[in-house]
Order: sequence, then C-alpha cells, then structure tokens
Amino acid sequence: MLDLLATISSMKLTNRTIQRRIVTQEDALGLLADYIPQFNELLDDAWEYVERVYADDPSRRIVFNEITKAGMLHDGWCRSAAARFDGDKRVRVIWRGRMLVLLIDNRVAVRFKKLGTDLCARNIRTPSQERDYFQGQMYLDGLEPIGPTRLIFGYRANAVGTQIAGRYLTCPKSWDENHWVEFIEQSKSDATQLLQPTVAADDLRSKITVRAKSARRKGAESA
Repeated sequence: MLDLLATISSMKLTNRTIQRRIVTQEDALGLLADYIPQFNELLDDAWEYVERVYADDPSRRIVFNEITKAGMLHDGWCRSAAARFDGDKRVRVIWRGRMLVLLIDNRVAVRFKKLGTDLCARNIRTPSQERDYFQGQMYLDGLEPIGPTRLIFGYRANAVGTQIAGRYLTCPKSWDENHWVEFIEQSKSDATQLLQPTVAADDLRSKITVRAKSARRKGAESA
C-alpha cells in the first residue's frame, strides 16, 4: 500500500491534478446491459428520421455537409433519449447546452457522439470539453472509481454517409486515445481501417482493450 501511495504521489499530473479512476470495461457493460439495446434503437430512429429529411429533397445531400447531418442526428438521438429515460430511477438526465449526458447508477456518464476512424469523438477542443469528459480519467488495478466514468456511445458512418458502419462504446482518455473500446456492431462491408491509438507504458497502466462482439440487434450484419 505504501508503495502504491508513493507511486501516485510521484506522478506528474496534468491540468489541475484532477484524477478519476475509471470503471472496468466489464463493469461498464454490466451496468449498461439494459441500455445499450435502447441506445441502438434510438440511433436507428434518429438515422431514419434524418434520412427522410434528405429523401424529401435529394439536393440536400449536396447542400448540407457531413457536419450538418451529424448535428441533426445528434439532436434527434439526444431529444429522444431524454424523453425515454426521464423517470428511469437509474438514470439522471443532464443537459449541457444542446448536449445530453445520461448519468447511470451514478457510476457512468454516457454521451452520444459521431466517431472518427480512430474511434475518438470529433469534439471542438475547448478546455471545458476536456475537463468535463475525460480529463484525468485513469486506470488503476484494485482501486474503486471515486466518480462517474465518462463514456461515449458512438457511431461511424460509411464513406458516403448513407449507412451506419459501426457502433461502439468507448472510454476516452484524451482527444486522440481511449482506455478501451467495445465493438457493439461492425459491418463486414465496411472496409475502412480502424486506427487504434498506441498505448504508452506509463505508471497509470493506461490501456486500450478492443473486443469484437456480435450485434445485439436482430438481423444486423456484424463481425
């Protein structure tokens, strides 16, 4: 125990020395077992709604860029999720501007985002975003988390933005790196190379674990 305390005290902590110990990947999946299927359903509904908007006028695919579509999809998912989970005793619905955070069992805080090929969110890199969503999250064996772990339920679109190429649950460590990634669904037809961040061998034993899983949605094509 003394050795562990000495190790922690010698760490060079960044930005306000705030550290949050994270829940394990297995624990997070257990906590969200009842919610991930619902997250998927909400994503399907939001995607279909946005596709109908584009179908009404095909020129919109040219006029609107991918950021516009991602924004509409984000707003649709968040509004539907807030309505669905309002009143759920396990969930606290928190709005920060137009962004929704679902605090589940006071242990994980889940938000919805579009992900890049590195499976990290495409955030505007502001200090407030950094503080709120991943700053100081770290992995330490044998120690319980002292606050909610920030997670992302995210998706990737195919190259032309017409289909969902993958769905993931990620635990972000920084702008460009995750502690771990859970593949909820990954289309076999999506040939895009997913670039996994390298992991530094540091005193925090930070790591990324990637595990492919079959789709939980009936009839979905996955690897």
